[in-house]
Formats: sequence, C-alpha cells, structure tokens
Amino acid sequence: MTGNRAAATRHARSRRAVLGGVALAALPLAAACGAGPGSAQEAPAAARRKSGEKISLRHAPWPGAPSRAAQTAVVEAWNKSHPEVQMVEELLPGEGSHYQKLGVQAAADTLPDLTFMQGSNDYVSFAARNLLLPIEGLIKKDRGFDQKVRLHPRSREIVDLLGHTWGLPVEAGTYVVFYNRAAFEEAGVPVPQKGWTWQDLLDRARRLTRDVGGKQRFGYGQGGGFDRVEPWIVQNGARILDKVAFPEKQLLDSPDVAAAVQFLHDLAWKHRVMATSATGGPTAYAQGRGLWEGDQAMRQEGVWLAPDLAKNMKTPWGMAPLPKGKKDATWMSIDVNVAFKATKHPEDAYEFLKFVNDEGQTPMIELWGRMPVTLKEEHKQTFVRYLKSVGVDNWEVAWDAWDAGYSSHLSPAWPDLERDAVKPAMDRLFGAEGGAANVATVLKEVAPTAQQALNQKGAAPR
Repeated sequence: MTGNRAAATRHARSRRAVLGGVALAALPLAAACGAGPGSAQEAPAAARRKSGEKISLRHAPWPGAPSRAAQTAVVEAWNKSHPEVQMVEELLPGEGSHYQKLGVQAAADTLPDLTFMQGSNDYVSFAARNLLLPIEGLIKKDRGFDQKVRLHPRSREIVDLLGHTWGLPVEAGTYVVFYNRAAFEEAGVPVPQKGWTWQDLLDRARRLTRDVGGKQRFGYGQGGGFDRVEPWIVQNGARILDKVAFPEKQLLDSPDVAAAVQFLHDLAWKHRVMATSATGGPTAYAQGRGLWEGDQAMRQEGVWLAPDLAKNMKTPWGMAPLPKGKKDATWMSIDVNVAFKATKHPEDAYEFLKFVNDEGQTPMIELWGRMPVTLKEEHKQTFVRYLKSVGVDNWEVAWDAWDAGYSSHLSPAWPDLERDAVKPAMDRLFGAEGGAANVATVLKEVAPTAQQALNQKGAAPR
C-alpha cells in the first residue's frame, strides 16, 4: 500500500490471491512426509543441538521494501542475544511471488528453516500440504509461554488449523476511516465518531461532495477490490462463505451480501459521493493520494497509512472507526512466522518464532507501522506512542479492532475463487462501467463459479 503496506500487497487481497501457483499446487497434499496434517509429527527426526554447538538458521523474510527494516532489526536483535543460533536472512531469488518461490523450493527440497507468511490462503495451502512445523507440542512443554497473552482469540483463528498450531503471529493491522479535518470544517460537518452509522456516512458524504476551486471533491473514497468491500458485508451480518477456515458453501448471492454491496454501489453510482475510476480520476483507488491531493474528504484505509498521511497531508486530518451497520466490524489482518517441517532444528526455530512474537514487536511497530499481536501492556503502549508520534491521538480506534475485527476466509480454493468469481464481480460493479450493473444479478451470476472453486479445491485435507 502506499508507503507502508502498498508494496506488500496485501492488499488488496491480491496480496493473497496468487498462490505459489504451479510449483506449490503440483505438490501432493502430503508432500512433506507422506501423511496429511492430521497425522503431522511435532518435529522431523533430527539430533538436538548439543550444548555450546553453534548453528545457523535460514529465514526468508517478507520481500516488500516497507517491511525490510523491521524484519532485519528483529534478526539483528536475535543474533545479538543468541550467539549460538545465528539467523541468516535469505531473500528468495528468482521470479514470481514469495509463495511461488517457496513452492519451487518445496519441490526441490531446499526450503529455509523459517519464513514470514501473510495470514492468508497461501499460508493455509502450505499447512494443508503438511510442509509446516506444528508447534503445539512445543508450546505445551513451554511453561513460560502464556497463551492467553501471546495468542489472542483472533490470532488463533489464523494459527490453529487442522488440529495443529502452525506458527505464531508477528504483526497486525486493521481498516479505519481517515478524514480531512479541514474539509469537514469548511462544510460545517461534524467529524465521524465511534458509533456513527452507514446513514451518517451517507449524510456527511453528501455535504462534503462539492466543487473546490474548480476541482471535484468526493465525500468518500475507498478501494474497489473485495478486501475493501468485505467490511460492509460483515457489518451487515453476512459473509460470502459459510465459515472462516476451509469453507464449503458460497453465500455471494445471499440477500444480506447483496444489500451490503448495494449500499456501497449506491454511494458510487446513485448518490455520486464515492470516487470511482470513472468519476474520480487517478486518485480514486490510489491509497492515500485522494486525501492528500484534496480529491476526497474521507477514505477507508489501513491504519498503516498513518505515517504516509503525517508526511503528505498539508491540512489537519483525523482517524475514525468504520461506520456501523447491523454491527461493528472491521478486517483484522494478522500475519505469521512459521517454521518448515524440514528444519533440522525445530526447538531453535520455535524460540525464534517466540522472539518475533514478543521482543520483535517493537521494531514491527516503530519501523513498519504495524499493530502488536500480543496483549502485553508494554507492546500496547509502544503502539500508542507510535501513533501519537505520527499525529494520531485516538489510538483506541485501531485497538478496538481486536474486539470488532473479523478474519479473512482461509481456503486453498481462494485464488481460483477470487480470480474467477469475486474479482470479476467487483470489476463489473465498481469499474468504469459499474453504474450500469445490477448488484443482485452480478452476484447471482458469479455464485456458481465460486461454488465450483470450493468444490474442486476447498476441501480440508484428511
């Protein structure tokens, strides 16, 4: 996302839409050891490191430029405090995505010991193929590991799958609404506060949409991809799939999904208060630019955009929660570090996972703008200080997402489902010709394709 998150996407969910493709998909479901995840062993047969023995472990970091300083700082801190176990950062060579490269390495049996993964369907596919190291046994034996503090229930939705714990969370983020405070003052409109509703957003956006010095300013803006549309669906009490992990049934054509998408579609095409590629020019779907170039008064974005706003906004700005529908809801993005089952040093790999989940939180916050993933007060206060340093005082807006947040669907079928059903639907509804599209019809037309993807590739391994 622009600045902090742009390069990593994720975001859109395109960040998780393209799986390691042919390389990973070609692997048999039980690639690691001839058995499915349900029979996963805690660690491969390997001699334990002798006391005083020095080893090196290979860690493949997330390749996005905005994340590099934080991840390198974590590795350097680890190496300083663990002279016997040195972590070597290994940016994966070659063409393709991070997951495609890992898929190639899996096929060649050259995987690193550990890697960063988005808490997405790519990660799920590696777990389903039994390539990751299950760590629940190591956690159980670790008397110093406080699961209630280190593993929030929202994090458990990501790391606990198929009867195993596959990694530990390393960073988090959520969606908020950023706004141009000066635009609100000029229009005499109250700024959004906790508890504001869809109707409040529409009312404010109508008053904020106006000509400013011969230039059209829209009251509201957001991305047109599904990841930006989904919060509206969840706020309306719905999901497009029947469950988070390994969903079996699509619900794209359900009335509550259609009603939520219809509201957003109306903002763009009926009320003309939301910028689109057809009406809002190049900044319509460009993260942040619509705000600091004065084209939009409000914008749904990730909290990670705050540093970019602090740098680029020339007028006062603020941050608010997403508006409330039938309920409060916002996406809770949680990413993980995992160890591969092939590592010869599972206990040491586990110690690094713990390190990133705890001591590593400070660089993740201060150098990458992420939210902490543990409930430790010290990490929370580091996050609060960080937000205040970039001009955000109401840190609760982001922190409350731990209660109102929802997790992404986790399915090996998602890349196909998104490519063949979800993305085409979003393009038809919010692309250049979206004004002529009927929401219910579009969703009904793509529903069978979504179900076909689930039927063909979505089943949980046995």
